[in-house]
Amino acid sequence: MRFASVVWGAAEGRRLWLLCVLMVATVSPVGVLAVVNTVISGGAGYTVRALDVALFLLSTLGVVGGQLVGARLTVDAVETLLDGIRMRLVGSLRRLEYSDFERIGGGRIYDALTRNTGVISEAAMVMLPGYAALGSLALGGLYTLALSPVVFFTLAGILGASAALYTISQRSVRAALTEAAGAETAFLRLLGHVVHGFKETRLHRPRGDSLEDAHLSPASAAHRDARARAAARINSGISISYGFFYVALASIAFVLPPFVGDQEIIGQAIYVAIFLLSTVEIILRSIPLIARAEFALDELERAERAVEAAAAGAETGEVPAAFGEIRVRAATFTYRDAAGAPAFSIGPVDLTVPAGETLFVVGGNGSGKSTFLKLLCRLYPPDSGALELDGRPVGPAQAAEWRGLFSSVFTDFHLFDRLYGLEDRDPAEVNALLADLGLGRKVRFEDGAFSTTDLSTGQRKRLALAVALLERRPILILDEVAADQDQEFRERLYREILPRLKREGRTLIVVSHDDRYYDCADRVIRFADGRIVDERRLEGARE
Repeated sequence: MRFASVVWGAAEGRRLWLLCVLMVATVSPVGVLAVVNTVISGGAGYTVRALDVALFLLSTLGVVGGQLVGARLTVDAVETLLDGIRMRLVGSLRRLEYSDFERIGGGRIYDALTRNTGVISEAAMVMLPGYAALGSLALGGLYTLALSPVVFFTLAGILGASAALYTISQRSVRAALTEAAGAETAFLRLLGHVVHGFKETRLHRPRGDSLEDAHLSPASAAHRDARARAAARINSGISISYGFFYVALASIAFVLPPFVGDQEIIGQAIYVAIFLLSTVEIILRSIPLIARAEFALDELERAERAVEAAAAGAETGEVPAAFGEIRVRAATFTYRDAAGAPAFSIGPVDLTVPAGETLFVVGGNGSGKSTFLKLLCRLYPPDSGALELDGRPVGPAQAAEWRGLFSSVFTDFHLFDRLYGLEDRDPAEVNALLADLGLGRKVRFEDGAFSTTDLSTGQRKRLALAVALLERRPILILDEVAADQDQEFRERLYREILPRLKREGRTLIVVSHDDRYYDCADRVIRFADGRIVDERRLEGARE
């Protein structure tokens, strides 16, 4: 019932139509039943009457039309519902702090949207026919009562017992569906290793064998068994219901005739029972899909609640065109795992970066450089301390203004196929920049999109750098962009491109392991164990 109430809530503006179609789809099959039983009761002397033919045709039209129009209305309502959930989820997702996004997990959100919406859409096709069949079952019962109270109470008792046993058999279905969903998630995670780690498993056969034999195969079997158990529990109730209906038919045919006394009524009652069996078949066919849809709806709503609970309020503030200095004052940040346990901390960090400075950030792997950069541009909000823009503290309400200062190429950057948010950039300017970065023969910017992003790691970093430069923001963060580049481009990056950007007024914050290029910086700071442990100002920095 919950799925129906949610769909009803989403059908605003179409509820009257939906109700009318449901009534037509409910009553029409009973009209067919009444006409056929009229023919049966007439026996060999029945004469075709125009009223019977008209009622039969009208009822048939109601059955077919009710199914078609009802499915359309229900699907429209469900897709409207899903569209609202998707866009609310995306809206809340965009207001998450990056640390909360990492904690919740992008994969969980993606799975919730992709896996569950299809299940709900599928259930929309059977929901109205299922409820119409339920109504037809009730009307058919009243018709049976008018035909013979003995037959009615016999059928009611048998169907009541069937419904009770069906309900009992379905109590464990939700737990089975939860188990199956968890098994599917585990299998897909391992399958991701096969797909994304293809080169590594191809080069290292024992790794691939271990992944397949010791992990993927058991996970696939667990997924298979969990889905089979869920299907078996659903089908057990369906089988019970079918069994009871054949008991009902046998009772009418073999047990009730002495108590009814009229063989004509028995014949009509058997036809009514067969009609009721067809309605129950529709109901039973729709119940598993609706049960899965309710489970999927719960999954979507849990994901939505998790994101909404962590989402920040609306951010305001204009992006400044220029600034004097940015400052990190005694800032700390602790990265926590999904369970909330501390995993890594940085700080306290004190740092002032004046506009136009070229700052190199160095240190060993795991020293906290990348975490600090995410703190600096407020992807990670500081746990304590402060960020200041020209002496003004930056709080959550000014986070958008602060982040608007920065363009970045992090090591885990995502490469978009289009210049989203930069649609006004001149294609000639974009292609000239691509050529300047050595990508002119590999990538073209045409019709608002890049011709390809299927590039080597170094080339992908250059394309990400091009996008960052096209944002035209005053501060540019480059996290090991020089890595994976050939020596010629690395030399150009440090000796030509960075000095040119500095002359244009950009503030450059560069993570680098190339100590032979430190002379290109105004200042070099070194990180270790999450803190700045050394700072050098280079007087001979290149202009």
